[in-house]
Amino acid sequence: MNSKRLRTLLLLLPLLPMLHAEEKFSPEIAELVKNFTGRGALSDKSPMPTPAESLAACKVGDGLALDLAATEPMVRQPLNIHFDERGRLWVVQYLQYPFPAGMKVLRYDEYLRAVFDRTSPPPPNHFKGADRITILESTKGDGVFDKAKDFLSDLNIARSVVTGRGGVWVLNPPYLLFYPDKNRDDIPDVMENGSAVPEVRLSGFGLEDTHSGANSLAWGPDGWLYGAHGSTCTADVQGVKFLGQAIWRYHPVTRAFEIFAEGGGNTYSLEFDREGRIFSGTNGSPRGLHYPQGGAFVKNWGKHGPLMNPYSFGFFEHMTHKGDTRRFSQSMAIYEGGAIPSLEGRFIASMALTNRVLGTALYRDTSTFRTEDGPPLFESANNWFRPVDTKVGPDGAIYIADWCDSRLSHLDPRDTWDKESGRIWRVRAAGVNGKQESFDFAKMSGDELIAKLSHPNKWHRQMALRVMWDRRDAALVPRLRALVEKERGQLALEAFWGVNACGGFDEDYALTTLKHSHPMVRYWTVRLLGDKWPWVVPGTFGNWFTPGPHHPRKAGESSIDREVAQSLAQLAHLETDVEVRTQIASTARRLPAADALPIIRELLLRGEDASDKYQPLLVWWALESKCDVERTEVIEWLGNKSLWASPIFQQTILSRLGQRFTAEHIEGGLHVCAKLLALAPTREDRVKL
Repeated sequence: MNSKRLRTLLLLLPLLPMLHAEEKFSPEIAELVKNFTGRGALSDKSPMPTPAESLAACKVGDGLALDLAATEPMVRQPLNIHFDERGRLWVVQYLQYPFPAGMKVLRYDEYLRAVFDRTSPPPPNHFKGADRITILESTKGDGVFDKAKDFLSDLNIARSVVTGRGGVWVLNPPYLLFYPDKNRDDIPDVMENGSAVPEVRLSGFGLEDTHSGANSLAWGPDGWLYGAHGSTCTADVQGVKFLGQAIWRYHPVTRAFEIFAEGGGNTYSLEFDREGRIFSGTNGSPRGLHYPQGGAFVKNWGKHGPLMNPYSFGFFEHMTHKGDTRRFSQSMAIYEGGAIPSLEGRFIASMALTNRVLGTALYRDTSTFRTEDGPPLFESANNWFRPVDTKVGPDGAIYIADWCDSRLSHLDPRDTWDKESGRIWRVRAAGVNGKQESFDFAKMSGDELIAKLSHPNKWHRQMALRVMWDRRDAALVPRLRALVEKERGQLALEAFWGVNACGGFDEDYALTTLKHSHPMVRYWTVRLLGDKWPWVVPGTFGNWFTPGPHHPRKAGESSIDREVAQSLAQLAHLETDVEVRTQIASTARRLPAADALPIIRELLLRGEDASDKYQPLLVWWALESKCDVERTEVIEWLGNKSLWASPIFQQTILSRLGQRFTAEHIEGGLHVCAKLLALAPTREDRVKL
């Protein structure tokens, strides 16, 4: 489309919401919209299939069976699903989409971001909308839901829900809301004139594009509440400003907020694998992204702006992909449910554009992964199948929220979405009904929770850990530490997370687990050392970390114990696992220069990491974080000539140092450049600078 026609479309867009749903575009507007999207913005007008017709239209992969676990009117326009500690399914019904109630679109910018006339206050004084959060229950234990009740109604652009820490967490941009429910009666504890009153834990998530923005709450094994953020919306949360495309997290006790990683496409869905790595879906042709802590990923730079750190000078790409390259697999989960052996360890990639769900293999690729598609798990011949969220349930089956609409494109601003349809699908092993007895993790003893850490289904292990975080039972620490010491595989890692959840992780214990035989125990020890004492140099870019009103220490106030810092430097020198070394780099970025620079030195001397997909830039970002307030220490540190000869320094660091200080455009930066040129051992080094 030429620029004149695009401008015409953009000028017309503010008028389109005023059209009635039954009115049609003029031929000119319809053509502009169709050309702009490449697929057309209007519905294909096919009639909504009945549940039986939807099931008949599906082709299921070998060895699998498919059930309709729920359908309308029990659930409509499901956007996000979550299993609680009783095995019940919580569903966000996104019925208010696409326009927030009580707010008027004044205009759209050049990237179709809406500008509203106001922002809704938080509940209970909010502009009442149509969104609902509903609890589905399978009273027969067969995975088919036959009982439903609303926990909340009349919400306004509610996007995600999780339970835990004594209540229910709802992502309702611009807010993260917490509804206490300590007696677990499915009624919020605080009511006012018949309306539930939440605690507003965060505010500032943007609403410029209601198909994008903040989404997909999930508890991490470290006790933080994580979320994704899509591409088009802005955010300003606790003073942390960013434009789309991020993984963020919030600590429910200290109330600290930070960006865990940024960039990566229209980020949607969020998954932790069995070892605690973070993955998400995307809106591109690859399958998704694997996020190291502090990672910066590719963005649509024109639309989404630069990276938060103006001195990043580099970024990561999506995981390399082989297979179906059609867009997109925005919703994903990693199957580690133990009930479908053929899918164990695979990406379950739901593709709304092509009405299919794929099983995608994950293979190691240096310190990250690559993906390769297998055959579809199932696909539908009906264009109403629109998978938007994917979760593995406590029964080991795969549950998929189906938006169920013939319309797909969000470009047409008119609200012509079908508000009466919605499906929840269940994929299971053929011949296995997966009947499950009722349970309640919240009523389990400490010993029963520890026993669950060995369960073959990751969901049970994660739920046991979540309940440990709820309780913070210090009495479990000795038994969990004994398991960490005794075990060498996955159970050692699960028990280690349990030690931390129950309050048993400290620097003395870290000195032990830094030597553990399981690399991911070492990895997570390094990670927790950086998370427990976050270090942010005051005045640096973006404030990746804000302590929050209840955090016991101010940013930049503390550092780790000297013995621990020395142990981290020793580990950087001796560590045999490259993924552990990537986390050492990420943690070094969070430490003060006195602790970080000896660690960075050892990482720079690891020549085998020069061709790794993540490590060289992670090391650069760790070093760069010391180049502002602590630049004197950096210059003195660079007097060590052995650093200059290392492959990572030569290939990744050296020229970026020159960029870093000249980019400041101040006299002080040029003085640093002069010092660097004087330190350079060879003419070639000076040329690179």
